[in-house]
Amino acid sequence: MQVAPNLQSYVLVEQIGEGLQSLLYKGFHKSQPDQPLLIKMLKQDSTTGDQSRHLRQKIERLKVLHDPRVCIPFAFVSEGERQFIVQPWFAGQPLDVWASQQEKLSLKDFFSLACSMADTLQAVHDSGITHGGIKPTTSWCSQAR
Repeated sequence: MQVAPNLQSYVLVEQIGEGLQSLLYKGFHKSQPDQPLLIKMLKQDSTTGDQSRHLRQKIERLKVLHDPRVCIPFAFVSEGERQFIVQPWFAGQPLDVWASQQEKLSLKDFFSLACSMADTLQAVHDSGITHGGIKPTTSWCSQAR
């Protein structure tokens, strides 16, 4: 795990994940320390000007999606060379972590989970977004799942 960078408007409390293109932190806005956030810090070599514009457009389109199963970003923020996506806090865990903690997953539970994920993805696709990075490390589920 890397040391969290200092940001102008946000405090990064704890790194909670890492993907090929980003680092995921639990943090908060300096003006609202009692409101936890998910802050996805994009790795510098993964964003070009065109990719940044594309991400901003995706976020704006997602803002019209009102589905409780989807974590809608608040903003795409740039601070100097750093770019990050700010989302509401989600007290869950990646699907791969959850699955590794299950002693056994019944076929009924598997299909229930798979159908729920498919319905959620369809809602996202219906809003005009095609998500290309669906994998167990980036799909999160709630503790109640």
